[in-house]
Amino acid sequence: MGNLKLRAAAFEALGLPIKPKGGFLKSLVLKVPWKRLKSDPVVVHVDGVYLFAETAFDAYRPSEPSKEDVEKALKAKLEALKADRIQALVNFNKKKDKSFKLFSDDSFAEGLVTKILDNLQINVANVHVRVEDVEMTGRRTAFGVTLAGFSAQSVDENGAAAFVSDPSFLRKSVILKGLALYWETPTGGLKFAADGGDFVAKMAEFVTEDEDPCGR
Repeated sequence: MGNLKLRAAAFEALGLPIKPKGGFLKSLVLKVPWKRLKSDPVVVHVDGVYLFAETAFDAYRPSEPSKEDVEKALKAKLEALKADRIQALVNFNKKKDKSFKLFSDDSFAEGLVTKILDNLQINVANVHVRVEDVEMTGRRTAFGVTLAGFSAQSVDENGAAAFVSDPSFLRKSVILKGLALYWETPTGGLKFAADGGDFVAKMAEFVTEDEDPCGR
């Protein structure tokens, strides 16, 4: 998947004193070796995460749920509990005749999921989160964080990449590249564009492994 838009509404539940204007995810690749899950790792590649926001200390607060919303939530929860109870009874009857088989299948699935998570490889590149603040005088200030690269994978006792079969002892290698914080004042500001445009290119310019993230 590529050139995905990050929805600003997705960040509202965090209750942060910022108002996201939007963002983009350049590339997301998930490599799953379906026929070799017990011997090869699942690999996640994320490239180009750019998020732009403005401060909103007073206005950006989660709203109180209305009475109707509370009633709907309670009704949905009761319906879910009722459905879960019926399903539990059905599963109980099935287990009477196939208890050993179900136990064996559940153990296999649990072991497979554990093995996948233990050997999951994550690669992230080119991340930039920028927040701008407009003072009463009209002067605009920006601060943000950039990350050139992040990787995490399982390794053996020599530090080489390896597939771990024994979950009792795990070794992980984590590498950070070009992690930087910056404060820019005054700044002309960046203009967010819904179609990406020059916004993505300008956000990408800040991401570097040099000492100065602003490129000066």
